[in-house]
Amino acid sequence: MGKFTFSLQKLLDLKQFRENQRAIELGVAQTKLNKEKIKYDDLKEGKQNLFKTQSGKDINLTHVRSLHDYLLQMNSDILKQQKKINMAQKEVEEKRVILVKANQNKKSVELLKDKHQLNHKKTESREAMKIENEIALRSAGMKTI
Repeated sequence: MGKFTFSLQKLLDLKQFRENQRAIELGVAQTKLNKEKIKYDDLKEGKQNLFKTQSGKDINLTHVRSLHDYLLQMNSDILKQQKKINMAQKEVEEKRVILVKANQNKKSVELLKDKHQLNHKKTESREAMKIENEIALRSAGMKTI
């Protein structure tokens, strides 16, 4: 009765390593997305603060023009940031799909290992049963003599 060894263990280890790498990549992409969302929120908050700080002040024409230019620039920055967020969301989704595929690949090899291990246990059980039967027959044969 020998110890169970899985002939594809190195492949399983490789699949596990790849899955871990894909999970790390997904985490990095998710972190990037979160940072882009924080930048977006900061821009929106800055725009709101601009309106709050300017309300109730005396406004002249040059000040209105500069505020208008600044507001246009902020709106442009907000749109650019929204595009960055959309790209980061797509990247996160792509990484998630890749991780799911890596997980499925690993699971298929794990299932194969489980089947081999079960077959090994059944074979060992049958061999143990044969030995027990042989011992029982020999001891019964000894008693008759």
